[in-house]
Amino acid sequence: MAKNNTKKITIADVANEAGVSSATVSLVLNKKSQSGISKATSDRVIQTAVKLGYLQSTDINTSSQNHEIAVMLPDLINPCFSRFLSQVSDYAYNSNVHLDFCSTGGSPEVEREYLLRMMERGVSGILYVYSPSCEDFLKRNIRKIPTVIVGDCAQRSFLANISTDNYEAGHMLADYLFNLGHHHVAYITQPVNAVSQLRSRRLLGLSESFSSHGCADTFHVFEQIDMVPSSNGTAPEVLIGQIKTEEILRSHPEVTAIVTMGDMIAIGVYNILHREGIKIPDDISVASFDDIEFARYISPSLTTVDARLQLRCKFAFDYLMQIINEGPDDTSEPLFVSYRSTLRERKSTGPARNGKLPFLSFLD
Repeated sequence: MAKNNTKKITIADVANEAGVSSATVSLVLNKKSQSGISKATSDRVIQTAVKLGYLQSTDINTSSQNHEIAVMLPDLINPCFSRFLSQVSDYAYNSNVHLDFCSTGGSPEVEREYLLRMMERGVSGILYVYSPSCEDFLKRNIRKIPTVIVGDCAQRSFLANISTDNYEAGHMLADYLFNLGHHHVAYITQPVNAVSQLRSRRLLGLSESFSSHGCADTFHVFEQIDMVPSSNGTAPEVLIGQIKTEEILRSHPEVTAIVTMGDMIAIGVYNILHREGIKIPDDISVASFDDIEFARYISPSLTTVDARLQLRCKFAFDYLMQIINEGPDDTSEPLFVSYRSTLRERKSTGPARNGKLPFLSFLD
């Protein structure tokens, strides 16, 4: 009787051929999507298993294959971005998607390096939580990596953009404060430049609204140009709020309201006003943008503009997965969706004061 010399293919054979460990093959074939294995590696393992006959092509459910998405963020300190990560992590877990979090520190060079790494890893898609700095790079590689921005709607882009109108948000907040009698207002912001449309458009909305009310000369912008390093664990945004609030009180004690570019900066404003015995909102009203979690719980609760991040996060994630699974639609313009911001009026704002501020200790 002739012997059957056909060798039974094992996981070890697939691992050896694919250049990975047996454990990696097991994780891929059992669809353990949270294992940290890249899509490129997963695809190679599956293709090798089919080639060697360990799997039949009909055994592959492509909709269940691992997907890996890179999430690009400027930092991980701001609770606004932490909340985004928490939400997108839940969506990814429920959709069998692995996430890579890339914190660029706002550096175009770091952003570009991350993008190169993601291309080498063969990620399925990229989700930006700010306006990209490396547009030329993305334009050249958009067909290779589906990308969606959760950003600002200043203008249509070559990328899908799930946005809010920060100009409208700034205009709305300025109108609200003017109607409370605030004609002397200071605005604290991080650097305003071409990279951050969010910052520039919030400022533009505020300034044009106050100008329309005849308050162009009494609306003062305090821009922190240089990077402020973290001190003793204090977030840079909080330090900016502290530094700029002292400058405002020194140079413009007539100010009756302070607006901050983001809620984290408002914490620093609160610190200085509380230290100086300045009552919020009786002496100075404080308002901001973003509506992160703590805004409801600090004392007094913070009036702020809700940028609808939760809605935008879910829409952007679902749309990115649609592009990944179905392919981009080359017959139409990139998707452009804009949500309206909502003003969350709380206890930190009220009618403009009459009279002078209390004595300030740091003016001695």
